[in-house]
Amino acid sequence: MEKSFRTRLGAAAFTATFLASFITTVFPASASAAPINSAVTSAANYAAANGVKAGVAVLDDNTGALYVAGNYNAGMGSASVVKVFMASWLLAAGRMSGTDASTAYYMITQSDNNAYTTLLNKYIPGSSVGAKSGWLVAWASSYFHISGLGYVSYTSWCWGNTHITARGMVQFYRAVKHNSKVGPWLMNAMHHHATYGSDGANQTFGIPSATTGSGVKQGWGSCSSDLGGSVINTTGYVNNNRYTVAILTDTKNGNVNASPYNTWQANIVSNMAKILMPGGNIDLPQNHNPFGHVDGVTVSGNTLHVWGWTIDPDLKNGSVYVRVYIDNTLVSNIATATYRADVNTAFHVTGYHGYNRTSSITTGTHKITVRYMNYSYGTVTYVDYAYAKTAT
Repeated sequence: MEKSFRTRLGAAAFTATFLASFITTVFPASASAAPINSAVTSAANYAAANGVKAGVAVLDDNTGALYVAGNYNAGMGSASVVKVFMASWLLAAGRMSGTDASTAYYMITQSDNNAYTTLLNKYIPGSSVGAKSGWLVAWASSYFHISGLGYVSYTSWCWGNTHITARGMVQFYRAVKHNSKVGPWLMNAMHHHATYGSDGANQTFGIPSATTGSGVKQGWGSCSSDLGGSVINTTGYVNNNRYTVAILTDTKNGNVNASPYNTWQANIVSNMAKILMPGGNIDLPQNHNPFGHVDGVTVSGNTLHVWGWTIDPDLKNGSVYVRVYIDNTLVSNIATATYRADVNTAFHVTGYHGYNRTSSITTGTHKITVRYMNYSYGTVTYVDYAYAKTAT
């Protein structure tokens, strides 16, 4: 119904665990959903309020728009996320076949550590698994042309301390999507992630807890941490692969189990993902723009009459201001005050969304512009309503 109503009114004018250590968790506010450009900041702030260092990034593949917050450009321990680079190398090098392919699939879908070290030691040069993992990051950065993807902090046994950035990871996943050698296999494996990792850890934290149909590579561990605590990372594809998402976190707080997996931190990451995807989807800024229609413009003598309606998605049942301009000069700034039963029925809202205004106009031909003033998120939406001509 909504689409046909907009068309009928004039499509051309429509713009439309409680922890043993007694950590206190600050819960996200139950406010109206914010668009992604604000949500990334809210997610990062929520992590910081709970003593969690976080980098957050979302990249829109359709538009190239990048939304970032927190420590998005800082290298943070990758934990098992580094495994996507191993799979990418095998695919790019033409080695994804036979037992290597089945080992790699197990490595990605169940985040198996032994599978990773087997492939790493078989193919990748370096004096330690830390150095080998660092080599993989450097290779991925060069192969996919991504600066600031990550680095290895030291050549140790802990390959999970190989560093990645949230910004670099969303760019990496976007590049993978458009790479015919790597994308089909790796994205398919990520979309078939198992509920539990091979170590028994529940992999449905973060992105999978906030939406459906996601393709992810998760990461968790203690030796991966720079803070002497634990790392919990969630990365991958959402909304039919349109967006790539990376939430990287590190904290000295909380306890890890034998996996090692920090349940409290994983819950923080899940809440962050839900802030990013209210209702299970990335919420774009333009979804918060006011929309409406100029139903008519008439001139009688030297009196201009303009009427129509408008709704702001962030104030669906309230009145918003409408500005009328004659030749770019403001002549009226009024709140919607006319009850429109047709508008309310079509958009399932209540309140007064109609406007009806008269103004003086001089003799001649004039351009009439109507602006719908934004409330909260979004931007001002305006409509140029052609021209009005007085009688001569």
